[in-house]
Amino acid sequence: MPALKDLPTAVRFKARQELKSRLVRGGRVPRYAYRHYFIEDDGLHSRVHMQNFYSTMWPHLEETVRVRVEAFDASGKSLGHRYYELAPFGGLYLEVRDLLASLGASSREGTVLLDAEPPRRVLDDLTSFPLPDQEELLMGTPFWMAYYDADENYMYVHSISPEMGTLYGVPRPVGKLLIEGADEQAGAWRAGRLLDAGGLEDLQLVLVNHSGGTRTPTVGVYDADDDAAIWSSESTLAAHEVKRFRVPREKIEAFRQRKPSGRFRVGVGPMPTSNGKPYLLMRYGDGPLSLHHG
Repeated sequence: MPALKDLPTAVRFKARQELKSRLVRGGRVPRYAYRHYFIEDDGLHSRVHMQNFYSTMWPHLEETVRVRVEAFDASGKSLGHRYYELAPFGGLYLEVRDLLASLGASSREGTVLLDAEPPRRVLDDLTSFPLPDQEELLMGTPFWMAYYDADENYMYVHSISPEMGTLYGVPRPVGKLLIEGADEQAGAWRAGRLLDAGGLEDLQLVLVNHSGGTRTPTVGVYDADDDAAIWSSESTLAAHEVKRFRVPREKIEAFRQRKPSGRFRVGVGPMPTSNGKPYLLMRYGDGPLSLHHG
């Protein structure tokens, strides 16, 4: 019997639509988890911020939500998971170092993956609503990650890219069928934000592979005028792997000497997933280390 991915596109589309329709009629809605980078290094700490958003969307249903939080080291290996309960209209504020300690781990960087299971009454309400395109229903677990230092400099990054390769809320074989053959990888990307070389003391780029397969992107910094590479590095990332690159300071300094008022931008290509842009860690002068996405 041929795999779904080997069937003609129109047949695959129709089969997936019918399967998803049956799931929704049976009270099941597929959902993606979200993955975020964490760092407990270079003076930075990470904290998960998540709201019981089901209370916001269904305020008439006061339901406790169970959240599964899984930690991974930089290689993409799972370190274990914990469950947390969020009261109606409540939130989760979880220090990643506390999560790691509870798992007997001491990774300095990696990722955390969150999946919030919708209460049964929420699913019943959602799947019984007469939507015209029920087969397109898809849920997720967005959350914020706070990054901060000892001087209380805080930076926040919202959910970036859903975890590709796994669907929750449906039997695993069904989830694999629904995402089989999906094209996760995106094309080359250049940041819209231009960076000054003057005074830049430290620049690090962090790539997270949100996909379920191996990716080989090239990450770098590029002249904003002609897109010439100031520095770049090609690297292979396993599924869920994290790699942090420190741009050699002499490369930035050489660019500054050549173009005193020149600016540059960060880029990656191909992106591991549709929004798989890198995180940036930057320090100007003797200021704090800041963290941004894209």
